[in-house]
Amino acid sequence: GVFRTAIGALDGAGVTLRPQQLETAGARLVVYRNDDLTPVELAGPRTGDRFATGRIEGDPLYVVAMIDGTPWFVASRKAWRWQ
Repeated sequence: GVFRTAIGALDGAGVTLRPQQLETAGARLVVYRNDDLTPVELAGPRTGDRFATGRIEGDPLYVVAMIDGTPWFVASRKAWRWQ
């Protein structure tokens, strides 16, 4: 497979895309959570490259932008645990 990245930012209020030479106007977001391979649509108003999704629950979680049917990795979060 091919790994594509459009690294952005994930915070407690939403997701911000930071595209580099990539048109994201039609992008939609999905999240993979808790090591489940089933994508879940992320809803929320969009202003520019910012999606106001609210806090996204899951550990770990991976946010992916679907652009023209192609998945682009955007951000991830995993809780740190002392092993």
